[in-house]
Amino acid sequence: VGNVVLNRVKDEQFPDTIEEVIFQKGQFQPVLNGAIYNEPSNESIKAAIEAHKTNLVGNAIYFYNPDLISDTWILSRQVIKKIGKHVFAM
Repeated sequence: VGNVVLNRVKDEQFPDTIEEVIFQKGQFQPVLNGAIYNEPSNESIKAAIEAHKTNLVGNAIYFYNPDLISDTWILSRQVIKKIGKHVFAM
């Protein structure tokens, strides 16, 4: 997910900063439910550092869990990679 955020910063379709991408209306569940304000775990911090160092999802600018989607427009996007229950797409 961190790689998707960084990819969006580089993409002209999205805002130009990490903060603006993360807080873009309706984009990320932790913003919508307030969890973004929770104290990050050590695992979360390590994942953020790793995402900054290594891109595991190529040029993906979208991600979703197929079991949880309610809006099927995302299914029209080109799939780049699957990691666990998440699909990363362009």
